[in-house]
Amino acid sequence: MVSLFENNRSFRNIRVWILDDKISECGKTQLTNCANQYGREIHFLNVDNFLSIIKQTGAMIWGNSYSTYSRLFIADILESFDIKRVIYCDSDLIIDNSLREIWEWELGEYVLGGVKEYNRVEIRDLLGLSRSASYFQAGFLLIDIEKWKEKKCTERILDHMKNKTAKYPFVDQDLINCVLHNEICTLPVQYNVNPRAMQFSYNELTFIYGLRKGAYYTEEEFNAGLRNGNGPIIYHCSDPCGGKPWQEGNHHIFAEKWDYYYQKSMWSKLYKKTEYNPIWLAKIQYFLYRYLPHCVYIIFLAISSKWAMCKIVKRFSL
Repeated sequence: MVSLFENNRSFRNIRVWILDDKISECGKTQLTNCANQYGREIHFLNVDNFLSIIKQTGAMIWGNSYSTYSRLFIADILESFDIKRVIYCDSDLIIDNSLREIWEWELGEYVLGGVKEYNRVEIRDLLGLSRSASYFQAGFLLIDIEKWKEKKCTERILDHMKNKTAKYPFVDQDLINCVLHNEICTLPVQYNVNPRAMQFSYNELTFIYGLRKGAYYTEEEFNAGLRNGNGPIIYHCSDPCGGKPWQEGNHHIFAEKWDYYYQKSMWSKLYKKTEYNPIWLAKIQYFLYRYLPHCVYIIFLAISSKWAMCKIVKRFSL
């Protein structure tokens, strides 16, 4: 929120809706104070009733809650508000520039816009997609609320969960890709950037994940957004082996960027960072990243990521 407000002062109004799955009163007060500091509007939307619907489908839990599925109900949750479009953000994003361009992005007949993910090509087999099809990351979405309702997107996803399957490895992100695949507009790569897009070149990244032509951005699109003097507008603080930026002792490549906004926020005075205690697998992977020759590490990642994804696809196919 701090990074959003700091870089979008030109907007006359910014309304923030928090999808509230048991946020403490203390947490709500702090978030409200943060919004008030910037003169912005904030609402807390209880999602209990919607998540109870998800539980009944037999869907997989993500982390320790069903909260991630709440984005599937955004159009229903916001029905009492007079809005036509909304930007959905995961809570681990850093918004490092203005959202003016993307807010005004023309979606045409598409229901939503998202950034292509460099997820392994084999995940498409599980979703019934071509291996050259795009796969979208659901952490940052531009959603046309009216078209979402008109095309009954929530109902179609729930129908898929009830009558086909509700169990996917990447939970609601897979569901969005599977059910709404032809209704997603591709946004520029810089609007949802995971660490490996900055760690590796375009050719290295597509080799590691086995991406075919069409499955990801072209090299020209990739370089125009993230190279040639350009960089991320939205940093996504996921990481395969370096911990999280809010953990003490992390090795995350976005840590410096996260710390910059952390120091601007009230939370830097209220909370210390939690301790980073990586599991043995993360320790090994980070060690290999640090000490293997770069070309060898890339081959290691390609082999290990393919093995892991094939194992996942086989398990969920069964």
